[in-house]
Amino acid sequence: MTLATTTPQIEYTMNGSTLAFDFAFKMWQATVNDEIDVVFQEGETDEATLSINTDYTLSAPNNNYDSGGTVTLSSDSSYITSGKTLLIKSSLPRSQTYDLQHGGELNTDSLETILDRMTRMIQEAETYSSISQTALDNSIKALFADILVDKDGSVLTHDGDVSTI
Repeated sequence: MTLATTTPQIEYTMNGSTLAFDFAFKMWQATVNDEIDVVFQEGETDEATLSINTDYTLSAPNNNYDSGGTVTLSSDSSYITSGKTLLIKSSLPRSQTYDLQHGGELNTDSLETILDRMTRMIQEAETYSSISQTALDNSIKALFADILVDKDGSVLTHDGDVSTI
């Protein structure tokens, strides 16, 4: 099986009443809880990772996550807030559990699964590194916004490059 999607995450703007949010990326484990992160974002840098079975549950038709599934927030969750962002993202454990034996039999289904998982990890790294850099840039700007004012009230500026002030 190939990976049908190259985007290992989806973002929703919450409306204050919707509880179920679909995602369309494959998950492999029988217990998929370790393969997904559900994150509530209140601003550019303020976020909370939700807890499975406390803040949300996971489901998929016939418990088959090959085409994705649904995150359903608990009805009493404090994270059901209009205008805020819910991010559902793949978060595979960074491990390789397939043990190839020299001269042993090669299970092509298992090998394909390993290659698919490695491809997903690369997709995650590409996606999250660009997001992280933007969030880091915004965090640095916010952190220094109050202290970049000189004693005489003049504001220090920079050329947009966070490494140069």
